[in-house]
Amino acid sequence: AGKSTLTLALASSGARFLSDELLVFDPKRGVAVPFPRSPKIRDECVDYFSDLAEDFVGTGEARFLPITEEGPILLAGIDPVIHTIVLPRWREGGTESLSSVSQGESLLHLTASALNFGTHRLQSLDHLSSLVSNARCFRLDWTHPFAASRALIQASGIDEIEDAP
Repeated sequence: AGKSTLTLALASSGARFLSDELLVFDPKRGVAVPFPRSPKIRDECVDYFSDLAEDFVGTGEARFLPITEEGPILLAGIDPVIHTIVLPRWREGGTESLSSVSQGESLLHLTASALNFGTHRLQSLDHLSSLVSNARCFRLDWTHPFAASRALIQASGIDEIEDAP
């Protein structure tokens, strides 16, 4: 719960946007390929993004922020390198908690979410392993999207996120 809201908070803070729901990995080049689908958020989350309120389209479960060249979201480049993997969990009424996890734990989490694991089997495990091999990995329990995005930006060690690849 809350992946889209957290993604939108990160993008609103200047992080580059790869995708909201899916990650496409090119194993030949060893890179993640942007697959930008418009982030969808629920009505109760709109207040977090008052500066974007007029840009949203739709209502209820169908409310989304269109991705356009002149829009508020900075799209990632063609060959982004994955530096950080986050395993997020939204918790109502809780506090933000960011902790490092091993690349192995991240690999297991990603394996459980991989859509093509049944088709590619061991190759999928190899591809996911290469994806996490250079990444810092975190578990994030969060309540407020902008507090969580600040914690992630700080943990990433990037001084000026707008200039980050």
